Amino acid sequence: MSEDSQLHDTLQRRRARGYVRLSQSSERSIDDQKEDIITYCEENNLELSHIYDEGEQASGWDESRKEYQQMLDDARAGEFDVLVVRDASRLGRDKKERFRQFLNLDAMGVEFHTKKRGYVDPDDPKEFIFEAVTSTSDDEGKGAEVERLTKAIEKKVENGHYHGAPKFGTCYSGDKTSLVANEEFQTAIDVLNFRMEGKTYREIESETGCDLAKIKRILDNETVYRTIGAEGRWTPGMVETLIEEA
Repeated sequence: MSEDSQLHDTLQRRRARGYVRLSQSSERSIDDQKEDIITYCEENNLELSHIYDEGEQASGWDESRKEYQQMLDDARAGEFDVLVVRDASRLGRDKKERFRQFLNLDAMGVEFHTKKRGYVDPDDPKEFIFEAVTSTSDDEGKGAEVERLTKAIEKKVENGHYHGAPKFGTCYSGDKTSLVANEEFQTAIDVLNFRMEGKTYREIESETGCDLAKIKRILDNETVYRTIGAEGRWTPGMVETLIEEA
């Protein structure tokens, strides 16, 4: 089997973990959440190895949520690729904090999946803003807020500005319109250069500490990294502009 075939198989059967939480007592809800997670993983060819069970009467964001903290520690350690929950509110109902962790998971190379919506793509403007405001409360005005913020994001995208989670090795520019390099940018460049030298994915993983999924995402976004390296920043459409100027 070729290396590309092996990589394909690895990415097809990614490592998944689940997280369940209940803020009020119930006889069935925790078990229902677990069943939903197990079913989702089976239907989506995900290798589920563990479900973090916060139990009942679990709310808030302090260190009393031991399972949640363990999940974040394991994510930072690269022990899984996908986090599955029944719905996004299982992470918590504090809008700012939940949104922050949504971005942190992506930065750690962990995809966030929910039973109803599947993969929540932080690079999709509508998904990004929808995740910021939904499942946080039952306010009657939530739908209107989603619509308002979605229109604002669409206008930003129409103006050629970048919107979405920063890619590995990048962060937002000061004016929030483009991506620029951060302290991990050189690692992304190393991945690209090692691949150009003919190193295998496993060799690159050993050299850089990036897992296979992250390596693939870096390679898929080579244009972004090369443009930042050459121009100091990247926004959608910059490649076309550079070609025209050349």
